[in-house]
Amino acid sequence: LFHHYVENNVPNANWINAYPNQVDFNRLGLERLSSFPQHRRDFLVQALLNQYKSANVLDETVEENIQKLAKPNTLCVTTGHQLGFAGGPLFLLSKIASVVSLARNINENHSDIQVVPVFWMNSDDHDLAEVNSFFWANTHWTIPIADNRGPVGDYSCPEMPEFWEQLKLMMPAGTAWSQAYLELKTAYQPGITLGMAFRRLIANWTQGAERSEEHTSELQSLREISY
Repeated sequence: LFHHYVENNVPNANWINAYPNQVDFNRLGLERLSSFPQHRRDFLVQALLNQYKSANVLDETVEENIQKLAKPNTLCVTTGHQLGFAGGPLFLLSKIASVVSLARNINENHSDIQVVPVFWMNSDDHDLAEVNSFFWANTHWTIPIADNRGPVGDYSCPEMPEFWEQLKLMMPAGTAWSQAYLELKTAYQPGITLGMAFRRLIANWTQGAERSEEHTSELQSLREISY
Protein backbone atom coordinates (compact mmCIF):
# COMPACT_ATOMS: atom_id res chain seq x y z
CA LEU A 1 0.00 0.00 0.00
CA PHE A 2 2.79 2.40 0.89
CA HIS A 3 4.61 1.79 -2.41
CA HIS A 4 1.39 2.37 -4.33
CA TYR A 5 0.85 5.58 -2.40
CA VAL A 6 4.27 7.10 -3.13
CA GLU A 7 3.78 6.10 -6.77
CA ASN A 8 0.42 7.95 -6.83
CA ASN A 9 -1.38 4.73 -7.64
CA VAL A 10 -3.63 3.48 -4.84
CA PRO A 11 -6.58 1.64 -6.44
CA ASN A 12 -10.07 2.82 -5.46
CA ALA A 13 -8.63 5.27 -2.91
CA ASN A 14 -11.69 7.40 -2.27
CA TRP A 15 -10.21 8.17 1.17
CA ILE A 16 -7.28 10.07 -0.39
CA ASN A 17 -8.16 13.69 -1.10
CA ALA A 18 -5.00 14.24 -3.14
CA TYR A 19 -1.47 12.90 -3.38
CA PRO A 20 1.17 15.18 -1.83
CA ASN A 21 2.60 16.35 -5.14
CA GLN A 22 -0.88 17.10 -6.45
CA VAL A 23 -2.22 19.07 -3.50
CA ASP A 24 -3.72 22.44 -4.33
CA PHE A 25 -2.56 24.21 -1.19
CA ASN A 26 -4.42 27.39 -2.05
CA ARG A 27 -7.73 25.52 -2.31
CA LEU A 28 -7.19 23.41 0.80
CA GLY A 29 -5.78 26.37 2.70
CA LEU A 30 -8.79 28.55 1.95
CA GLU A 31 -11.07 25.74 3.13
CA ARG A 32 -9.19 25.55 6.44
CA LEU A 33 -9.15 29.32 6.89
CA SER A 34 -12.94 29.46 6.88
CA SER A 35 -13.16 27.03 9.81
CA PHE A 36 -10.73 28.68 12.24
CA PRO A 37 -12.17 31.83 13.90
CA GLN A 38 -10.06 34.74 15.11
CA HIS A 39 -10.57 34.11 18.83
CA ARG A 40 -9.04 30.66 18.44
CA ARG A 41 -6.10 32.19 16.57
CA ASP A 42 -5.50 34.67 19.36
CA PHE A 43 -5.65 31.90 21.96
CA LEU A 44 -3.18 29.75 19.97
CA VAL A 45 -0.71 32.62 19.55
CA GLN A 46 -0.75 33.47 23.25
CA ALA A 47 -0.39 29.83 24.29
CA LEU A 48 2.64 29.32 22.02
CA LEU A 49 4.27 32.54 23.18
CA ASN A 50 3.77 31.55 26.83
CA GLN A 51 5.29 28.12 26.24
CA TYR A 52 8.40 29.49 24.54
CA LYS A 53 8.84 32.21 27.14
CA SER A 54 8.51 29.77 30.03
CA ALA A 55 11.21 27.58 28.43
CA ASN A 56 13.42 30.65 27.89
CA VAL A 57 13.86 29.81 24.17
CA LEU A 58 11.86 32.58 22.49
CA ASP A 59 13.90 34.48 19.90
CA GLU A 60 12.87 37.15 17.38
CA THR A 61 12.45 34.78 14.44
CA VAL A 62 10.28 32.36 16.40
CA GLU A 63 8.16 35.17 17.85
CA GLU A 64 7.65 36.63 14.37
CA ASN A 65 6.44 33.27 13.07
CA ILE A 66 4.10 32.77 16.02
CA GLN A 67 2.61 36.24 15.55
CA LYS A 68 1.86 35.39 11.91
CA LEU A 69 -0.65 32.81 13.14
CA ALA A 70 -2.89 35.69 14.26
CA LYS A 71 -3.33 36.83 10.67
CA PRO A 72 -6.45 35.57 8.88
CA ASN A 73 -4.56 34.23 5.84
CA THR A 74 -2.06 32.14 7.84
CA LEU A 75 -2.11 28.40 8.44
CA CYS A 76 0.32 25.97 9.99
CA VAL A 77 1.81 22.72 8.77
CA THR A 78 2.46 20.47 11.73
CA THR A 79 4.58 17.54 12.72
CA GLY A 80 5.02 16.09 16.17
CA HIS A 81 6.69 13.53 18.37
CA GLN A 82 6.41 12.09 21.84
CA LEU A 83 8.99 13.23 24.36
CA GLY A 84 12.30 11.43 24.11
CA PHE A 85 15.19 11.60 26.53
CA ALA A 86 18.15 13.22 24.72
CA GLY A 87 15.86 13.98 21.79
CA GLY A 88 14.98 10.46 20.72
CA PRO A 89 15.73 8.91 17.29
CA LEU A 90 17.31 11.02 14.54
CA PHE A 91 14.01 10.54 12.70
CA LEU A 92 12.79 13.37 14.93
CA LEU A 93 15.11 15.90 13.28
CA SER A 94 14.19 14.56 9.84
CA LYS A 95 10.51 15.21 10.59
CA ILE A 96 11.25 18.76 11.73
CA ALA A 97 13.42 19.50 8.70
CA SER A 98 10.80 18.15 6.29
CA VAL A 99 7.95 20.22 7.72
CA VAL A 100 10.11 23.38 7.64
CA SER A 101 10.99 22.62 4.03
CA LEU A 102 7.32 22.07 3.14
CA ALA A 103 6.32 25.38 4.73
CA ARG A 104 8.99 27.23 2.75
CA ASN A 105 7.89 25.58 -0.48
CA ILE A 106 4.24 26.52 0.07
CA ASN A 107 5.13 30.12 0.91
CA GLU A 108 7.27 30.44 -2.21
CA ASN A 109 4.67 29.00 -4.56
CA HIS A 110 1.27 29.97 -3.14
CA SER A 111 0.48 33.63 -2.75
CA ASP A 112 -3.03 33.46 -1.25
CA ILE A 113 -1.96 31.82 2.00
CA GLN A 114 0.96 32.01 4.43
CA VAL A 115 2.21 28.94 6.26
CA VAL A 116 4.12 28.58 9.54
CA PRO A 117 5.76 25.26 10.55
CA VAL A 118 4.71 24.06 14.01
CA PHE A 119 6.19 21.24 16.08
CA TRP A 120 3.76 19.51 18.44
CA MET A 121 5.08 17.77 21.57
CA ASN A 122 3.05 14.84 22.82
CA SER A 123 3.75 15.65 26.46
CA ASP A 124 0.41 14.11 27.51
CA ASP A 125 1.66 10.59 26.77
CA HIS A 126 1.37 8.35 29.84
CA ASP A 127 4.01 5.70 29.02
CA LEU A 128 7.15 6.73 30.92
CA ALA A 129 9.06 3.63 29.83
CA GLU A 130 8.89 4.82 26.22
CA VAL A 131 10.50 8.20 26.86
CA ASN A 132 12.78 8.02 29.90
CA SER A 133 15.89 6.46 28.34
CA PHE A 134 18.14 6.30 25.31
CA PHE A 135 20.51 3.61 24.06
CA TRP A 136 24.09 4.62 23.36
CA ALA A 137 27.52 3.00 23.73
CA ASN A 138 25.85 -0.39 24.34
CA THR A 139 24.11 1.01 27.40
CA HIS A 140 20.57 2.07 28.27
CA TRP A 141 20.81 5.50 29.92
CA THR A 142 17.68 5.95 32.01
CA ILE A 143 16.35 8.85 34.07
CA PRO A 144 15.93 7.54 37.66
CA ILE A 145 12.37 8.68 38.07
CA ALA A 146 9.35 6.89 39.55
CA ASP A 147 6.31 6.38 37.32
CA ASN A 148 3.22 7.94 38.89
CA ARG A 149 1.11 7.10 35.80
CA GLY A 150 0.48 10.75 34.97
CA PRO A 151 1.34 12.68 31.79
CA VAL A 152 5.07 12.23 31.21
CA GLY A 153 5.50 15.90 30.35
CA ASP A 154 4.62 16.81 33.96
CA TYR A 155 7.29 14.63 35.59
CA SER A 156 10.11 16.58 37.22
CA CYS A 157 13.74 15.88 36.38
CA PRO A 158 15.46 14.46 39.46
CA GLU A 159 18.92 15.07 40.84
CA MET A 160 21.09 12.43 39.19
CA PRO A 161 24.80 13.17 39.77
CA GLU A 162 25.89 9.57 39.21
CA PHE A 163 24.11 9.48 35.85
CA TRP A 164 25.87 12.63 34.61
CA GLU A 165 29.23 11.51 35.94
CA GLN A 166 29.00 8.15 34.17
CA LEU A 167 27.80 9.75 30.94
CA LYS A 168 30.66 12.27 31.02
CA LEU A 169 33.19 9.48 31.50
CA MET A 170 31.83 7.66 28.45
CA MET A 171 31.91 10.72 26.19
CA PRO A 172 34.83 10.79 23.70
CA ALA A 173 37.15 13.78 23.84
CA GLY A 174 36.37 16.76 21.65
CA THR A 175 34.52 20.04 21.57
CA ALA A 176 31.41 18.64 19.87
CA TRP A 177 30.99 15.92 22.50
CA SER A 178 31.56 18.38 25.32
CA GLN A 179 28.94 20.73 23.87
CA ALA A 180 26.44 17.89 23.42
CA TYR A 181 26.92 16.84 27.03
CA LEU A 182 26.47 20.39 28.32
CA GLU A 183 23.37 21.02 26.22
CA LEU A 184 21.80 17.81 27.48
CA LYS A 185 22.65 18.48 31.12
CA THR A 186 21.47 22.09 30.86
CA ALA A 187 18.11 21.01 29.40
CA TYR A 188 17.48 18.34 32.05
CA GLN A 189 18.09 20.48 35.14
CA PRO A 190 16.63 19.20 38.44
CA GLY A 191 13.06 20.36 39.01
CA ILE A 192 12.36 21.12 35.35
CA THR A 193 9.56 19.04 33.86
CA LEU A 194 10.41 16.50 31.17
CA GLY A 195 8.21 18.47 28.77
CA MET A 196 10.15 21.65 29.45
CA ALA A 197 13.50 19.88 29.17
CA PHE A 198 12.56 18.36 25.81
CA ARG A 199 11.37 21.74 24.52
CA ARG A 200 14.59 23.47 25.53
CA LEU A 201 16.77 20.76 23.98
CA ILE A 202 14.96 20.70 20.64
CA ALA A 203 14.81 24.50 20.46
CA ASN A 204 18.53 24.67 21.11
CA TRP A 205 19.20 22.22 18.27
CA THR A 206 16.86 23.72 15.69
CA GLN A 207 16.49 27.45 16.16
CA GLY A 208 20.11 28.37 15.55
CA ALA A 209 19.67 31.61 17.48
CA GLU A 210 21.99 33.16 20.01
CA ARG A 211 21.34 31.90 23.50
CA SER A 212 19.84 34.20 26.08
CA GLU A 213 22.10 35.59 28.81
CA GLU A 214 20.47 33.23 31.32
CA HIS A 215 21.10 30.15 29.18
CA THR A 216 24.67 31.23 28.45
CA SER A 217 25.25 31.63 32.19
CA GLU A 218 23.85 28.14 32.83
CA LEU A 219 26.23 26.62 30.28
CA GLN A 220 29.18 28.51 31.74
CA SER A 221 28.34 27.28 35.23
CA LEU A 222 28.20 23.69 34.01
CA ARG A 223 31.55 24.09 32.28
CA GLU A 224 33.08 25.27 35.55
CA ILE A 225 31.56 22.36 37.46
CA SER A 226 32.08 19.58 34.93
CA TYR A 227 35.29 20.52 33.19
